[in-house]
Amino acid sequence: MIADFKRGKLAQILYNNVSKKETTTRTVIPTFVPRQNVKTIDVTELSEGDRIKMQALFEEYARYYDDFVANAFNFETWVEHTTGENITPKWRAFKVANVLDIRAEE
Repeated sequence: MIADFKRGKLAQILYNNVSKKETTTRTVIPTFVPRQNVKTIDVTELSEGDRIKMQALFEEYARYYDDFVANAFNFETWVEHTTGENITPKWRAFKVANVLDIRAEE
């Protein structure tokens, strides 16, 4: 079912809001689509020293990446910068386990 989500493409979801005890249909634009698989670096065949080195290198890369993302344009700023429009999207997160159905819009 999650494979039906396409990043940046309109979709309708049937969502079970457990805390409000209601089911609603929402039209959404997925900005992040979770995967079923965990992305990893397989270090099984490396020595213990090389594993530790690889871990340290990845930790350094992760700090670099986090700094890069922190200084990048967010969506609202990007839209204002590229179009001159000022928008206020309604950001929401939906628990995958509570999405009952997904339909891509044409």
